[in-house]
Amino acid sequence: MAVEVEAAGQVDEFLRVLKRRVWWIIIPFVVIGSLGTFFAVVVPKKYVSRTEIMVSDLGSSTGELASSVSTTEGKVATYHIRSPHRIDTVLHRMNWDAFEALNQQEKVEFREKVRDDVSVKLETMPRDSRQQLVKISYKNNEPALATEFLSKLFQSWKDEVLQGQLRQEQNQFATTKQLLDEINRELQLVEERKKKLRTDNNIPPPSTAMDGRSIPTPPPVFADLERDEREVSDYEREIDEKRLELDRLVLERNLLPAKVRPEGTEVLDPVSKEIATLRDAMATIEAYRDEQGWTSEHSDYQRTQSELEAKRARIRRLESKRRTAGTEPDAFIDNPDRVKLTKDIERLEIDIEVKERRISALNARIDTLLAESFRVNEAYAEYERRDSEAQNLRAQRNILAIKKNKHEMRRNELQSEEGNPFEVQLEPTIPTKPTSPNPWMISIGSIVFGLGLGLGLAILKEYSKSCFRSARELSRVMTHPVLGTVNHIFTRRERARALLVRGALGGGSLVFLLSVGYVTWAWARHRDGLTDSLLKAIESFRELLM
Repeated sequence: MAVEVEAAGQVDEFLRVLKRRVWWIIIPFVVIGSLGTFFAVVVPKKYVSRTEIMVSDLGSSTGELASSVSTTEGKVATYHIRSPHRIDTVLHRMNWDAFEALNQQEKVEFREKVRDDVSVKLETMPRDSRQQLVKISYKNNEPALATEFLSKLFQSWKDEVLQGQLRQEQNQFATTKQLLDEINRELQLVEERKKKLRTDNNIPPPSTAMDGRSIPTPPPVFADLERDEREVSDYEREIDEKRLELDRLVLERNLLPAKVRPEGTEVLDPVSKEIATLRDAMATIEAYRDEQGWTSEHSDYQRTQSELEAKRARIRRLESKRRTAGTEPDAFIDNPDRVKLTKDIERLEIDIEVKERRISALNARIDTLLAESFRVNEAYAEYERRDSEAQNLRAQRNILAIKKNKHEMRRNELQSEEGNPFEVQLEPTIPTKPTSPNPWMISIGSIVFGLGLGLGLAILKEYSKSCFRSARELSRVMTHPVLGTVNHIFTRRERARALLVRGALGGGSLVFLLSVGYVTWAWARHRDGLTDSLLKAIESFRELLM
């Protein structure tokens, strides 16, 4: 019997716990680690087949009518390539046994799984590159099947795009040709109506412009009518200008006093001085406004106009006050500036009256010309409408003819090798290495998980008991010091039973490890070494994982 005077440390106690519960660590470690390694080898591997296609714009020869394949099909390639209809079509073309043997609901689920395994990535391209790089990949448990499916998937997308472009161009070509024929027939009818209209109304034949267009020659009455109307318009504009000048002169005259003191006469009363000061201020404001060139709509013009009105009102009040108080100065004479403005106003009024009479005479002549040219005017207006209609039809015909030629060139281009916008930069090849899952990560993860689980179970088993496991724990609750500890005394029967248990656990773990290891090795290297029932069980397990 040994006596331990000094208690063991915490690390020693923890190591002793692990030593006592070692089989709680070894068994989960062996079982989970071996099963994880078996799973990593048996689990179906995914092989990824990839292809890269550069989709370019066509239209260097057909201009704006060319369909932008890279900017339209490229942007929606992800949705078109991974569409359920396309996936379903490719599966039927391949006669995939695993697909054809399913019922309708199972086919839908199978198609969704295949669709999830298809990846389409669009690379970011420069804005003006007129190209779009499309990367397509597909992962499957069988490398050859993945490559075949990816090739047929790309071919299906390519055929649909090319056929769609060709069908669109053919429809546009037929539509444009039909519109062009209709416009030609309509243009012929319009020309016949123009010819009959010119013959019935004696309209002069049209002249030819520099660009080849026909310009109708108007009758002389139209030129006379246009000249008189232009003269009336000129007179009316001059009258408007003179009326504005007349209003300005009348306003300026009204601002001037009727009587003024002769030069050299001094104004002594304060009212006259204030009136003179106000008029000087008004003259300064008007001079500044004219210098700035403000129009009547300008806010500063309206502000200065308000100031001038206020000063005029003040002048009128002062003059009234002066007359009421009897302080009107004597020796006043007629204002010479006001007299001059009055004469200018009279001349403007006479000039306006003369021009108005001239306008009245011209209007009478215009009425006569209108009455004389009424029939010719209607015929000529009808002729101009027909001629304008013919010109519009010719312009539309030229545009449609250009579009027709471009659609025809585009159609021919799409039917040739040059019309193929797809350039395969990476051909789909059969992959040699699986991409997922990673067997090393699964094996290492299972080993680490088994070891961690064993440690956790050992610690949980040890510390879940309500007992004292060391002298240190005992000393924490006892009032007297612990002098030492007595180790466990094993009898011969207990040693034999412990040895038997360890042997059974060790042998069982070793047999389990060797069995799982052999099955794993045989599956990976030599499947003939496994029985048919075991192979079928493993295959069934693999199908569940797919």
